[in-house]
Amino acid sequence: MAKLGVVDGQGLRKLTVRECQRLCGYPDNYSLDNIAETDAFDLLGNTVCIPVIKEIAIRLGQYYVSRQQVENLRFVEEERARA
Repeated sequence: MAKLGVVDGQGLRKLTVRECQRLCGYPDNYSLDNIAETDAFDLLGNTVCIPVIKEIAIRLGQYYVSRQQVENLRFVEEERARA
């Protein structure tokens, strides 16, 4: 994550450890101040980003529910056709 940057008013700048923590979903009261910046970036680079995983899970759940509804409608239509 140490190579991530953002464009601001003066050009391109490197993200701070705090900004990377926020991108990964860590709360603001979580601190990596007691370790070297390079080590903090290494740790954050190996982090599972909870907000991303949460959004993927939500979308998969929505897709599954919509597929189940389609299958249920097909079943009902097939049953009506047989009757």
